[in-house]
Amino acid sequence: MTKSLGLNKVKPGQKILAAYGDQDVLILKNYEVTETKDLERLKKLGVSRVVVEEESEKETVKKVGFISFNNLRSRMEQASTNTEKNEILYRHTVHNLKHIFSKVSEHESVELESLLPFAEELVRQIDNDPVNIAAMTQLEDYDFDTYRHSMNVAVLLALYERRHQSSRENSVTMALAGFYHDIGKIFIPNELTNKAGALSSEEYSIVKTHPLWGEELLEEMGANELLRQVAREHHERPDGSGYPDGIIDVSPVSLRAGVFDVYDALVSKRSYKARQAPDHAFKLLYDEFKGWDESREALMDLFRFIGIYPVGSLVKLTDGSVGVVNANHPGRASAPVISVIVDENGKAVKNPYLLDLLRTEQQKVLRNGKIYDDSIKIYGSVSIDEVKEISEPEVQNTFRRLNNHQLFRLQ
Repeated sequence: MTKSLGLNKVKPGQKILAAYGDQDVLILKNYEVTETKDLERLKKLGVSRVVVEEESEKETVKKVGFISFNNLRSRMEQASTNTEKNEILYRHTVHNLKHIFSKVSEHESVELESLLPFAEELVRQIDNDPVNIAAMTQLEDYDFDTYRHSMNVAVLLALYERRHQSSRENSVTMALAGFYHDIGKIFIPNELTNKAGALSSEEYSIVKTHPLWGEELLEEMGANELLRQVAREHHERPDGSGYPDGIIDVSPVSLRAGVFDVYDALVSKRSYKARQAPDHAFKLLYDEFKGWDESREALMDLFRFIGIYPVGSLVKLTDGSVGVVNANHPGRASAPVISVIVDENGKAVKNPYLLDLLRTEQQKVLRNGKIYDDSIKIYGSVSIDEVKEISEPEVQNTFRRLNNHQLFRLQ
């Protein structure tokens, strides 16, 4: 694949396939940039735009290799806030998932337990600051892929276990189950998993084989029964409507994994369709799972902890302003703390401020020198794609900045 870049974006080590000047006039082809002075030469030649070969994600992962846990800990120790630490943990673990899945797809041997210390660290961070680590699942600005999805399901499974006073050992095992639950997808063609339109019956039959591949791969890797079971059963349903076996006696852990798997898939961005807002996803999931006790309880637990407006999600208020959810009040899912980033006139706010919607029910709000009505509420979730005044990185940076200094710890 190739991509077009401004000359200022080129770095030493890149090979330029074609370089263009004003009015897109071709100046030269096949030029290797080895040092900074090569870029200066191009600038003197009047080059303004270049075409370079884009390194595939698989090549990048191979080049970096597996990030050791000692390396991770060293980087986390240099971080000054929980948000920074958790971002490092999140991104490094996702990278290692890509590395492992890539090696397995090429039939190379891997150590299943190489991710064990990362699962243990995830549980430690959940114990330290569960709201913050849960927010990591909302802050990614990438399209949906198996690796980030697997990380998110691992976070949700481990959160569930710790909230229900499960042992640390069990919580770590469930995090590993989340990491590996979709490993079978490495043998499903990308054109099927990323297809924009409806799958044909033949294509859907192929996709439905990934739990079988997952169980087989995990057995070859020496995984325990629970990990193999979750990989095989997370698409099964208690009425027999699931796949690959259509069983009705589905294990409770597989049912929970199934709920979190569907939730994350719904709220994630995809290249071919808009993501569902979390509150809309909850409504869809409730309709799907309300008839099955274990699944419904897992969904309601997710609802109670993450909220219908999760930390990091984007909401529009009844006065027209838009904000990022900064914290939730337990038991009051409809009245979170919001950091306002677009004002009621549709203009981006230079210095985002916190607005506690629970307090607006009890008192008037002074804002920008004006007294506001005390009935400000959430109108509904919105997608970043609907808010043209701000970009997704701005939403993330606002959350991180406020989180680093002012995150409400609500009990």
